[in-house]
Amino acid sequence: MNKYKVKPNTQTYNALISMASGTAEGAEMLEEMRQRGLETNAVSFSSFIATAVDFRDAMKLYQEMKSSGIRPTINLLVTMLKRAEFRADIAEVEREKAAEKLPANAAWELQLRAKLKATV
Repeated sequence: MNKYKVKPNTQTYNALISMASGTAEGAEMLEEMRQRGLETNAVSFSSFIATAVDFRDAMKLYQEMKSSGIRPTINLLVTMLKRAEFRADIAEVEREKAAEKLPANAAWELQLRAKLKATV
């Protein structure tokens, strides 16, 4: 980026975070965003959650996002569903969806059906 004098912005970092190889690398990028004074948003955290090693890790990131004042979107909760490993995890994401009063979309319905089939 320096070679082409590109100044990274929130969208640049969101893309980089989504390519991170695990939570630790995603956390480094998120911290770098904050050090640069760049805004983190639901997309930043959705990208970060997608890198989580497991559902518990994803839920910690989700709680961090909420405590920083960022409201989840239905697409972020779809990402949370993707990280779900057990029916209890699915139920927890469904409770969050209900608490946030977010309407389902096609991606939600598709992911929910797939997860309910695949988990015990």
